Amino acid sequence: MGGCDVCAKHDFAFDSVLAPFLYQKPLDSIIWQLKYQARLYTLPALGALIHPLPKPSDLPQCLIPVPIASNRLARRGFNQAHELAKYFATWSGCPLEAHMLERTAHGASQITRKRSARFLRTRAYQFRVLKPLPEHIAVVDDVITTGATASAIAKCLKQHGVKRVDIWALCKTPKRPQKA
Repeated sequence: MGGCDVCAKHDFAFDSVLAPFLYQKPLDSIIWQLKYQARLYTLPALGALIHPLPKPSDLPQCLIPVPIASNRLARRGFNQAHELAKYFATWSGCPLEAHMLERTAHGASQITRKRSARFLRTRAYQFRVLKPLPEHIAVVDDVITTGATASAIAKCLKQHGVKRVDIWALCKTPKRPQKA
């Protein structure tokens, strides 16, 4: 994968990551407002950050947004990963396939869990493939926090014949400083 110390220490199921920005001021506030205050008007500004990025040389055959739990979708009224995936699709020219994968477990939100607890909580990372899949897919999310969700999705997709799974996100969490 290259470049990320955290990724180098884990055996993730995905093959590469495109996350050009760190989840810190001001993007953390903007994304939080989008997700938890339904400020959809922030989407064009977030999407505008994607368009000047250089495109990967090996584009996937389609994009799949990270699915959210049905109860969370009903409460929010939208899936932020799906909304951002629309911008990634326009930027890359790759088709967006929003209904190839669904989340089958509806556990509590991961937002308050520590990094180690997210990896141990496998019930929250259960997915089901709904349609035939191409060999190369990019999974789109807003933020890569620990990589646990992305890895669980990649593992599921690869169990169904996908050969390469890239993760595309707007942001990744910054590396936390080591405690002295």
